[in-house]
Amino acid sequence: MEQRDEYRVIVTGVGALIGQGVAQGLKEGGRAWVLGIDRRESLYAEALCDQIVLKPDCDEDDPRYLAFWVDLIKAHKIGLIIPGISIDVAFLAKNRAALETVGAKIVLNESRLVKLTEDKLKFADDFAGLGLATIPTVTGGANWEDACGALGQPPFIFKPAIGEGSVGIHLLTDQMDFDYWTKRNENAYLIQKVI
Repeated sequence: MEQRDEYRVIVTGVGALIGQGVAQGLKEGGRAWVLGIDRRESLYAEALCDQIVLKPDCDEDDPRYLAFWVDLIKAHKIGLIIPGISIDVAFLAKNRAALETVGAKIVLNESRLVKLTEDKLKFADDFAGLGLATIPTVTGGANWEDACGALGQPPFIFKPAIGEGSVGIHLLTDQMDFDYWTKRNENAYLIQKVI
C-alpha cells in the first residue's frame, strides 16, 4: 500500500510500550506518516516513526509546553494526535480546545470521563451509581478487621487512588502486610478483593 502523507499523526510516549504499539499499527501498510514524541530517544521508536521529536525540558503546565505543541502541529501539518501515556492524556484533555483550533483532532474520551478516571475512588463511585457490578472495595481508614469483614478472606490488593499501571499496587496476604502498606501511604488508597 502506498503511504498517504495526508494522514499526519503525532503519537506520544513512543519510548513506552503503548505508544510503540500505536506507532507500529499506524505505520503498517503505510496508514500514516507518524511523528513520535517522547522525553528520551529510543532506537526502537525511531524505527517505528517517520520522525522523532523530544519533549522540551519544561513542565506540562509551563506556557512554553503548550507553545511547543502548537508549533509542532503547524510545522508538520498534523491532523491527529494519539496519546500513548497518561501524562499526555491529562495535558491533551486540559488543552484540547487550544490544540484543536490549530487543526489537530485528539483521540481522547470526553473531558468529564478523563477527569473522572484519574481517581479510582471517584470512578468506582460513579461506576457503582450506574447499577453495574463492582469489585468489593474498602477505602483508607479501614482496619484489618473491617477489610476482612467487607472483603472476606485474603489475599487483597492494595492500590493508590491516584496512579497508573501497577505503580504502588501490593498484595496483602495478612495483617502484617496490611499494617505495613497502609502506614506507609499518606494518600488516598483502596483495598480490593482479589477476583
